[in-house]
Amino acid sequence: MPVRTTHADAIYYREYPSSALKREVIGGYILFPGMGELSALPNAHFQRTIGEVGIGAFPLRPGDEEQRRLFGDFIDRLLGMDARMSVAQVVPQKGTIVHTPHRVLIGLVGASNRPNYAESFENGTASLYYTGRHFPTTIALHNLHYFVPYIRGKGARDAYEITHIRTITSREARLPDDGGDDLRLAFSLRFSHRLFADYVKVNTNRMVGHTFIDTTFDGLNQFVLQP
Repeated sequence: MPVRTTHADAIYYREYPSSALKREVIGGYILFPGMGELSALPNAHFQRTIGEVGIGAFPLRPGDEEQRRLFGDFIDRLLGMDARMSVAQVVPQKGTIVHTPHRVLIGLVGASNRPNYAESFENGTASLYYTGRHFPTTIALHNLHYFVPYIRGKGARDAYEITHIRTITSREARLPDDGGDDLRLAFSLRFSHRLFADYVKVNTNRMVGHTFIDTTFDGLNQFVLQP
């Protein structure tokens, strides 16, 4: 049975013999009409606990622009956090599991004059993937988490984390068509893990433009062709 540790027991608690604090919410913050020097705030108990357990307080008096800026900077940091990392620190309902469906983009790896482009996907060292001229407007770019390369003639095997999305010219990508300055989408990648022991075929008829599939890890199997 959990042993409560503080008056914040509705937010976090400790189960013995474990020394780790467990939380059922991502964070809890109180705004109060406090005063004092801003330089002393980082050492205040109600500020230190924000980094420790995600619970704390902010002094916020009407008309105090410095305190308002301090709180605004904190909100900006929260908005910039990876939601998956935030949820990973939470133990909801004392042991139940939150499933966060990571969106996965399956994409055909096409021809390129870029050195070792296709080979990098085969040996797990790829750091860049770029699209053709037309990327489907039905696929939302926000919240795309992972990329699964589909290598023509082989299939799909690995998963890469998408770390950044930007535009790139075909000249920069060294595409074999015109090498011009038309824009493509470029995905910066980091190898994550191997999905399958060997390459599996994907139903390309279900790809948008025979090039892309927007799905989740849980939904991958509906696109994989059984041998």
